[in-house]
Amino acid sequence: VKLGAVGYLQKPEGKFVTLFNSFSPEIGQESAVRGLPSLYGYGRVSSGAQRQDKRNAAQRGYDAFVGLLTFRGKSGAVSS
Repeated sequence: VKLGAVGYLQKPEGKFVTLFNSFSPEIGQESAVRGLPSLYGYGRVSSGAQRQDKRNAAQRGYDAFVGLLTFRGKSGAVSS
């Protein structure tokens, strides 16, 4: 799915159907969409990347538990 895509999730296939792109609605296939203002008209738009955590719930719980057992002493040394 491209950034700015507006659409819906088609079931049962789980496919995303793009109706238009909010960054450039003027190149949309529907004439009603071409008259919409671009998302850029509402102010500054920035994009970035976000890392997705691939650990399952058990792994996250284990890591949280281990984090509670590990602590730093006054000297800065790690003890467990």
